[in-house]
Amino acid sequence: MVNLILVLIAAVIVVIFVFLAVEIHDAPLMADDEMTVISSPKHDHDEHHSQKAA
Repeated sequence: MVNLILVLIAAVIVVIFVFLAVEIHDAPLMADDEMTVISSPKHDHDEHHSQKAA
């Protein structure tokens, strides 16, 4: 019975650790993707504006 409890506790700890690791790892990637998506149209807009002005 004690072994079963220890195994369940270990499993929960592993699941929480993996979840936190994935969340921490995904957050910077998501932020970087959003930054890339935001800066890309801005860069294209600047080029379009420069061509329009020229």
